[in-house]
Amino acid sequence: MKRSIDLETRCRGPVEFDLAHVAEAICEHYPNIDQGLLDECRQLVLAMVAAWRWELGDQLPNGRRFGEESLRSLREGPPWPTLDTVTRRLHGL
Repeated sequence: MKRSIDLETRCRGPVEFDLAHVAEAICEHYPNIDQGLLDECRQLVLAMVAAWRWELGDQLPNGRRFGEESLRSLREGPPWPTLDTVTRRLHGL
């Protein structure tokens, strides 16, 4: 199993967790990843980001709207969208 080290959050785990944060086009450069695990990690990332957007003092522009869109995506169920897809939905693209 491939592993990565994420120095931003000091996490150690499967590369699929890091890939869950990036655009689909980047994932295409990793043909041997576990697609099922990537999908589960995308769900987890959506839940984490949604929770962060409700933190007191969150300063992300349109953070609350991003949180609401993340929750909407979670309620819709799989397949889980990438974060760039959620951003495009917010901007009506």
